[in-house]
Amino acid sequence: MNTLDERLRAAIRATAEEITPESVPPLRARSARRAERPAAERAGGKRLWRWLVPACAAAAVIAIVTGSVVISGGRAARPGVGGAVGSVPRYYVALELTGNGKCCLGAGQPETPVTDAVVRATATGTVLARITPPQPYGTFTQITAAADDRTFVLAAKKVHMMGARMGPRSDVTGFFLLHLDPASGEPNGRAHLAPLPITLQPASAEATDIALSPDATRLAVHVEPRSSIHLFTLATGADRGWYGSGLGEGLYPGDNGSLSWTRDGRTVAFIGTTPNSTRRPGVFLLNTAAPGTSLLASSRLAVPTPAAIPPFDFEGAWRQAIITDDGQTIVAVLAVPAPRLNGGFGQELAMFSARTGKVLRTLNHIPFYAATSRERVLWASHSGDALIVSGSRPGASVGRFNAGPSAAIVGRGHVIPIRWSNRIFAAAW
Repeated sequence: MNTLDERLRAAIRATAEEITPESVPPLRARSARRAERPAAERAGGKRLWRWLVPACAAAAVIAIVTGSVVISGGRAARPGVGGAVGSVPRYYVALELTGNGKCCLGAGQPETPVTDAVVRATATGTVLARITPPQPYGTFTQITAAADDRTFVLAAKKVHMMGARMGPRSDVTGFFLLHLDPASGEPNGRAHLAPLPITLQPASAEATDIALSPDATRLAVHVEPRSSIHLFTLATGADRGWYGSGLGEGLYPGDNGSLSWTRDGRTVAFIGTTPNSTRRPGVFLLNTAAPGTSLLASSRLAVPTPAAIPPFDFEGAWRQAIITDDGQTIVAVLAVPAPRLNGGFGQELAMFSARTGKVLRTLNHIPFYAATSRERVLWASHSGDALIVSGSRPGASVGRFNAGPSAAIVGRGHVIPIRWSNRIFAAAW
């Protein structure tokens, strides 16, 4: 790195350290007629620096010159002057491990990770609010976001210890609407949590994955053991379900993140078993306007599992897959052969066409650093040209199940680290 780069990075760090919670830019409601914020302009066609500026107090916009990402008020990508690849939301909500983070390994430990919900500024990592699960719940297990950078849904459960006997209704999942108001002058006013009239059937059923529709009116829930996808209306709790078998699911709640919506609210993507095999799943697209209750009949296979990838274990090759807002691209993390790992396997971040199923490009091919650092796609811009990815680099972790010790914005060849807590179990933008 040359001297100019070193000076620039030193100045950026010094500026970021001066940022206080009071200086975090307020969240503004999006307006359809609001002028777009310009991205950084080209300077003689040369890249001035490659690292994300942590904060810009005057403009409240983060920009990387020539092929960068800007932090803005909306969730969808907004290509602008100078080749910006997308707009990253200003705020996110993370489920962060409490205590020592240990769980799930033996008697006396909780059966699921124990978390609080923490609202943070993307640019600086500043904590704006912390929400503890309301009684009788003891942990948040899932988090999903709408497209407005203000509305989230969380799933919560009681904390049970391994080996302890549970009552017939003690494992009920509760759902909550979280609305952000970061501009509030009172810390307690920056986040408002309210219960939702959503009930799983049977009451002890497991919500293994959730996804909030872009307009924040419906919640998609992958329910087990019924192997079904349900759409709940937030306002009334009305439920519509599609039933099938062999839906892809992670080891623990929050370990999937594969239910996802297109921006028009018509399509939900999920990982499912193909009709002729229980070992080679693919990415399916559910038409939410389709009649009937058959998940297979109402869905089409968009991306079959690549033939070159064998089934590795009971989870299959697909570790995660989401559809971009525009419905054109599937962004996926797959388990792939890694001969250099003594016959083991690694992980690959790739993009597929949702229309043809063909691979468009591969973004990385890395080892599994540890069970705690699986690569996860936490956010994607409208067309997928900018991503927020965690778990792609090794580092110290807390507990066994979290979203990885680091996270970064990935776009057009740039990998831009963002401030991140290694206690984060799941996060949504």
